[in-house]
Amino acid sequence: MATTTSCSIEIKRLGRRKINELTRKAKRFGMTPEQYVRQLVDDDLELSRAAQSMTFAHLLGPGQEYDEKELLEIVERARNEHYKSTQKKKRR
Repeated sequence: MATTTSCSIEIKRLGRRKINELTRKAKRFGMTPEQYVRQLVDDDLELSRAAQSMTFAHLLGPGQEYDEKELLEIVERARNEHYKSTQKKKRR
């Protein structure tokens, strides 16, 4: 038998405009704002679980010409560039 845990999360400083937009969007889907946020969390966690077990090629979808090695090199270059830019900011 599956058990559910109840959890309450408070989101501070979200702003009235965003709350109103969230409420309108939830209504368009026939949900309460709470149900809509719960669905967003569920979808995000499921996507993360799926991404951990997929290759880059599968995540990119059909028609992409990158192979696994090439994608890993792109990611590594991006990490290095990000690291260099954050180090420059720290030195200032």
